[in-house]
Amino acid sequence: MEHLQVTKSIKVLATCVVVLCLAACAPMSKESYLEKYNAFVSEVSDNYKTYDDETWEKQTEKYRKFSDEWYNKFEDKFTLKEQIAIKANQVKWHYYRNLDEAIVTVRQLLDTLDEDEIKKQVQYYLDNNMHSDLQKFYEEVQKAGKDAQEAISEILKELDVEMDELQK
Repeated sequence: MEHLQVTKSIKVLATCVVVLCLAACAPMSKESYLEKYNAFVSEVSDNYKTYDDETWEKQTEKYRKFSDEWYNKFEDKFTLKEQIAIKANQVKWHYYRNLDEAIVTVRQLLDTLDEDEIKKQVQYYLDNNMHSDLQKFYEEVQKAGKDAQEAISEILKELDVEMDELQK
């Protein structure tokens, strides 16, 4: 009987400890939210290279709390400057979280590139009047520029504004 009471007491105590730990982690004010979020993102940026899959899962769960649950708690209280800081933290988080994936993708892309094939394609382009193509492109750009200048001049004329006034 005594053993049963001790076991029950231990379970109650353990539950209290878990609840207190969770409460201690949750930000209680907008300021503590911002402070803890900044610290979290700094921790990720300092340690992301050492994270294994399990650690990333834990960090992702923390990030979800910052970006959803805790953010929603203070959402109406953030100034524009604070909202920008929060967005910056989100960008940093996604950068570090997906960096390994991006590196793998770039490496795969580089592995698929055939250097000799690219050289052949460039040589083909050089051998087949690249200069002529570039000259035609240059002429088209010049014509488009003149057309745009004429259109802008027409608009300014209708608005009774001189080009010199805009360049001051």
